[in-house]
Amino acid sequence: NFYGSEKWFEYMEIEKIPVKCGVLTEDQLFDMISDHNELLGVLLDLTSKMYKNF
Repeated sequence: NFYGSEKWFEYMEIEKIPVKCGVLTEDQLFDMISDHNELLGVLLDLTSKMYKNF
C-alpha cells in the first residue's frame, strides 16, 4: 500500500510530486472503480439483450 507508506511520506516531505494530492483518497478511487464495474455490467447486460432481440 503506497499511501501512508514511508516512501509516500518521503515524497511529500521533499515535494517531488508538485500536484495537490490531498483530495485523492483510496476510498474515492475504490468508489470510482466500483461504479465503473457496475456500469460495465449494466452495459454488458444491455448488449446481450440487444443481440438476442436483433
